[in-house]
Amino acid sequence: MSNFINAHQAEIRRVKPRKRKPVTLQALRNKRKPTTWLRGLISTLDFGVKLTRIGPEMQVSARPVHCNTNAEIIDALRLGDWHRIERLSNPMLDDHWNNRKTHYYTGNGSTRDRYTLVNIDIDCHASGSPDGAFEAAEYLEANFFPDLYHEPSTNGRGRHGYFILDTFDQAAEPVKGRLKALERCLNAHLLAQGFDIELCEIKGLPPVISWGDDGRISNYTAGILAKIPRQVARFDEWKRTTVLNEFGIRRLTTTLRSLTPEVASTETIAAQVESSPSRPKVSGSIGGKLIDEEELAQLSVDGHYRRVATTLIKSHVLKTSSRSVVTTEDVAAFLLLLKFFTNRMNADGTLPVKRFEGLWSGLYEAGDLGRSFDCHRFKAIRDYLSDLGLLDWEDKTYVVPMIDEAGKRQKGRACKWKAGESLMDMLDWEKWEEAGDESEGDQRGAAVVADGVHGRGRGEAPLVGTAQSPLPASGRFDEGVETKDYASMTISFVQLPPDHHTLRQVIQSLNPVADDRKIRPVEAAEVKPWRLSPEEVARLIPDFEQSIRLLAA
Repeated sequence: MSNFINAHQAEIRRVKPRKRKPVTLQALRNKRKPTTWLRGLISTLDFGVKLTRIGPEMQVSARPVHCNTNAEIIDALRLGDWHRIERLSNPMLDDHWNNRKTHYYTGNGSTRDRYTLVNIDIDCHASGSPDGAFEAAEYLEANFFPDLYHEPSTNGRGRHGYFILDTFDQAAEPVKGRLKALERCLNAHLLAQGFDIELCEIKGLPPVISWGDDGRISNYTAGILAKIPRQVARFDEWKRTTVLNEFGIRRLTTTLRSLTPEVASTETIAAQVESSPSRPKVSGSIGGKLIDEEELAQLSVDGHYRRVATTLIKSHVLKTSSRSVVTTEDVAAFLLLLKFFTNRMNADGTLPVKRFEGLWSGLYEAGDLGRSFDCHRFKAIRDYLSDLGLLDWEDKTYVVPMIDEAGKRQKGRACKWKAGESLMDMLDWEKWEEAGDESEGDQRGAAVVADGVHGRGRGEAPLVGTAQSPLPASGRFDEGVETKDYASMTISFVQLPPDHHTLRQVIQSLNPVADDRKIRPVEAAEVKPWRLSPEEVARLIPDFEQSIRLLAA
């Protein structure tokens, strides 16, 4: 048995990738091979390839997919299971550079390496022209990105530019945040300048690895795929492309904002695209632009929605019916979209899961969300908020679409629900920003008796980590609170006037609803027409003699 274990450990050591030496900028410029230059700037684990698929209606679709799944990478990092991890090999790169296949990369997210390759993708899929894309790329090179290398996109209509970012050993998550802010400003500026393009995106964002207090990986979020530079004959131009550091990114973002008219904001342009019948919709990126930059900024680590999500779930584990795990990032994204849809309800009051999934997926593909949509996580978050009384349910029943006996498709109907008034108040980040939602505030008079009111006794508060206020030595409170024996009573922040509550106190005062009041979506009872066979009809109609007897009676 020990020999088997030793052999297995030796195999793990054999296939585990060796740590790369940090690459300097001068070393990058001295590289003679495009393969080694490229590997010094991209992720070693996260890359992709374009796959062509045939849809159910025989439509052909081609899209990039990650070659290693999140689960495989997590297993490799946790268990050393590296034999399942696919590598971007030189033959793959040769296939890409010879136009036999199309491969994609994600940025270098390791803090050991300072440099990562970033892609500026100028799209002209549904609208725009190759000339417009070329002019936009030349404009960026002349004004903002000196010596920017750019080449035609795969379909020949758009343009792909590439620059090198000096991250100063920053973690991947803040790097992604800076690049997404730059993307919004670039997109708005180019459209405001009138270039004949559809939109501009930044791709090649690095994957994000989260580590727990025990030193083990707690979560992995894949990066945003970007096409590997195709024209390898221009390798010398690759090496001379623009190099920006974090300060340069911040300064460029500020400059673009100052040069872009307010009317050309991302949300306004996206709304015009969505409402214009002459321009077809594009899935993914455009859908994500319906939510403006300030709202998306509240998803960051120090953003309002993330703080609300962190306080809501604290150290709770939201169980799902699959192996997926709910994180604070998932809850923050859910809150953002729920607020968006509550302010833009369907005319009939329904909120379909498909509507949630569509915008969530659009934000994910645009890189604004780091986690893709998962129906199991969606259900767990919705049920948790519902159990805290934060959702308003007008109708908890739904109807599944079906094909009737005549072969005609009957439409379904979603549940009618939205964010409750109290939850919408919590998500009003502008109000809490003005009030200072991080202050603890004056807690005098903030406690009331929970025993007999909420039925919790001295057990744990409904939210793990909820503070239970210490009682004054005198056993009584100021502010006119009646004197009582508080020895066996649980304290909860629920009696301060609303304008004196801090956000944390408001959230920590929440109590789960009783089990008999918990709401879960249920399928509406099917109403079937009353149909009888001829024999059943005959049995119901009395014969002539019986009819005469009934009349005579």
